[in-house]
Amino acid sequence: MSPLRALITRPREDAEEIAEQLRARGIESVIEPMLAIVPVPHPGLDLTDVQALLFTSANGVRAFAAATTVRSLPVFAVGDATAAAARIDVYNKIDLAPGFSPPARACPSVAVSATTGAGLEQLRRAILSAAGWTSHGESVFLARERHLRALVAARGHLRDAATQPAQWEFFAEELRLAQRALAGITGEFSADDLLGEIFARFCIGK
Repeated sequence: MSPLRALITRPREDAEEIAEQLRARGIESVIEPMLAIVPVPHPGLDLTDVQALLFTSANGVRAFAAATTVRSLPVFAVGDATAAAARIDVYNKIDLAPGFSPPARACPSVAVSATTGAGLEQLRRAILSAAGWTSHGESVFLARERHLRALVAARGHLRDAATQPAQWEFFAEELRLAQRALAGITGEFSADDLLGEIFARFCIGK
């Protein structure tokens, strides 16, 4: 009997996860997305007076995560898959509970120990996945939003440079900063770079 093969036509961000689950069951997959989810340019999210967020799809969760670093608002989700895309359950101090395994849930669950370092690599992969990183690099959400932010930053530095025609040291510095912003588009952007961006904007306590 020929081995089972599956054709996955969902957007690539969803198809990768489905293919991984099928691969674990011995089923080969061919990914041929019928559509691509592409975020549109926007001036930024104004969350003033917003008390909660409502997500109707995992794509909406990923788009929001790429558009802002705000993580303090309560989230309501339509369906378990959407809710799972919006959270990661982390169980700490597993060195004090040998043999502990996280309960089976739809959302990613990671058990870690800050003392021994156990589980930290799994946590790293879970954060990257939640932020839109795939085995092929950045997702379309993450790359598009990051590129837009880089272009806005470069434009700002060029405008500032234009106001300093007589002060060459300031003029040159603004050009250097504009070039560095554009390098974020033209240069390589790795998983470690992404983690650096994430944790640079968060205050993590015990």
